[in-house]
Amino acid sequence: MRVAAVTLLLVASIALVAYAAEAFDRGWLSAFCAVPLALFAAGVVLQWAAGFDGVAGAALGLAEVGLVGVGAYAYERTDSLLPPALAYAAFVVARDALSYLSATGAV
Repeated sequence: MRVAAVTLLLVASIALVAYAAEAFDRGWLSAFCAVPLALFAAGVVLQWAAGFDGVAGAALGLAEVGLVGVGAYAYERTDSLLPPALAYAAFVVARDALSYLSATGAV
């Protein structure tokens, strides 16, 4: 039930912003209609940030967000999925290598 409610609220808040952009001539009214979507996004970010296990978890989470940004920028510049895929593969290999090295005591 909770998943359905969250999904419906997200769809409704996105639809409200899209409708307001087309229907209203005043910019402040369109921006006001974006408040529910901004609150939803803030709640998701806060819930995501609260799940970190210390500084290392926060650093990994920020690295993942940075990876999404780099991937989006690379896709925009090249119109190819190869650069974002390579960035993700490099991130996964580096993360797993660091995890293995720290587990074996080499780091």
